[in-house]
Amino acid sequence: MTFHAITDMHLASSLATGDDAARWRSPRWHRPAPEPSGDLTELRPLPADGLDPHGVEQIIFRRRSTRNYDTGVEIPFDAFSTLLDRSTRGVASDVLTPGAPLTDLYLIVHAVEGLTPGVYLHHPQRGAVELLRAGTFRAQASRIAAGQQYAGDAHVNLYYLAHLPSITGRYGDRGYRLAQLEGALHAGKLHLGTHALGLGAVGSTSFDDEVVDFFSPHAAGKDYMFVTVFGRRRRKG
Repeated sequence: MTFHAITDMHLASSLATGDDAARWRSPRWHRPAPEPSGDLTELRPLPADGLDPHGVEQIIFRRRSTRNYDTGVEIPFDAFSTLLDRSTRGVASDVLTPGAPLTDLYLIVHAVEGLTPGVYLHHPQRGAVELLRAGTFRAQASRIAAGQQYAGDAHVNLYYLAHLPSITGRYGDRGYRLAQLEGALHAGKLHLGTHALGLGAVGSTSFDDEVVDFFSPHAAGKDYMFVTVFGRRRRKG
């Protein structure tokens, strides 16, 4: 089956020549960081020697999707901090600017040691998370993740949202692809990081508009790009 609208979108946002590619790369953008208005909690990431010593190859081999989480425990704050810090440092790219992500990372925190449950925004350039709304949102987390229970059971849900008008204003229609790619790469790095720290993660599907509604009014005008959830695996038996 062919979805012609997807094919048309792909063709409309493709680069036909080398000159097209050069022009598209030229407006590399250092997106202004959002200013916090709520309470900030400074992250405390682990030092490099506190991480898995076996190397990324072994971590990749161990990688699995985790859909069963232990709702009876919290995950350590330093592990939470490390995952946010390491996964959002950027990726090698001829167009993305290190340290200035196109996507904003919204979090639903269910069970992290020392952190009030609620909705947060990550501020990578400040090394902190901002509390937007305190509360227990396990049911809502499952609902916006297309009704999947593991999103409510996981310790943290991470949603990558982007303000597409400003991105496409800089990069044209191809800017949507760029925001999607960045969110997915950051989530992929985080997924591998969970295995380095003895945790687990899984990507999900979501109801796009309901995601934006849930994180509004702060997220009003933005668009959903990607989501992943992570936490402590529930042991069998």
